[in-house]
Amino acid sequence: MRTREQITEILTRDGVIVGREHPQLVRTLQRRVRDGQLGTVLPGVYAITELSRDPRILVAGLSRARPETIFTGATAARLSYWPEARVSSVTATIRHPRADQPGFSWERRVIPPELVTIRGGVRLTVPSLTALDMSDLDHTEALDVALRKRVVTLESLRRALELTAYRRGNASRWAVLLDSRSGGWSYPERIGHRLLRANKISGWTANYPFRVAGRDLYYIDIAFERSRLAIEIDGRIHATDLGVFESDRWRQNDLVASGWRVFRFTYRDGRHTSRRLHRHDPPGASSLNDAIRAVERLAGPFPDPVEVRLCEKRQTRDRGPPAATSRSGFRPGPGGQSGSKRRTGATRTSQ
Repeated sequence: MRTREQITEILTRDGVIVGREHPQLVRTLQRRVRDGQLGTVLPGVYAITELSRDPRILVAGLSRARPETIFTGATAARLSYWPEARVSSVTATIRHPRADQPGFSWERRVIPPELVTIRGGVRLTVPSLTALDMSDLDHTEALDVALRKRVVTLESLRRALELTAYRRGNASRWAVLLDSRSGGWSYPERIGHRLLRANKISGWTANYPFRVAGRDLYYIDIAFERSRLAIEIDGRIHATDLGVFESDRWRQNDLVASGWRVFRFTYRDGRHTSRRLHRHDPPGASSLNDAIRAVERLAGPFPDPVEVRLCEKRQTRDRGPPAATSRSGFRPGPGGQSGSKRRTGATRTSQ
């Protein structure tokens, strides 16, 4: 086979060419790099120039050149449970990394084997560790997606933190885990949960499963089952995705027809919610009005006071879980339970 045809075949099959695997092609590859026909992914690793900075090609090149590589962060999320994750640079941990390379970010850390998985021959962190690495109280999208897709549970998240104790930033990660105990699947829902907890409003369930006439199964964002009051908190996808928008309207119609009162809000609505609720004030909902009215005060990324105190105790040491039990009864220590399980496998907590 001619050299040109051989190079084309390898690039079509693998996306990259590793020079040490094909020593007879090295001179031709280097000449093509000088001519601009090929680009360098890493020293000794080549790809088509236009694709040499594509995250998929960067991952392929690094995993071929350094098979021991473990991909982390947004790169691991994109390779596993969240293909839409934005990857500005490929993050990975390798032994003895060389100088910085364009398109890559090296991490110096030891990842326990239990927290490493293999997909398509590529080693990466498991979703539990990946989601925690990408989250804090102000940015929970990676964790929310993982919870919504049911690729993680509170127990698996707790286990990931226990196995990576003494890491810088663990206090913030424990705070995120505590904030997840109510079962929220989006940041606006988390704001609503913090609001209700801070105002000591109980009797509600997050992502409450409700089946209409034995057929359609819905999940109510926040449900007061006894009073049949449903609160729906919409994110931006509800306005941009036509399918989600229409599905929400059918769900609301079915809930109302089944005797539920439905209140729909967005996070942006928080500053005006108090006015809107007063126009449709359900019996006995004054405490709920008070809670919604407090959204302006609680819109910042803060957990409830008990969570703050638990995290502050560990702030300076960043080691392991807080020893105290949170207000919800969730104890993140060894043997602790993460909350009740739905039959579907998703996690929710009754407040």
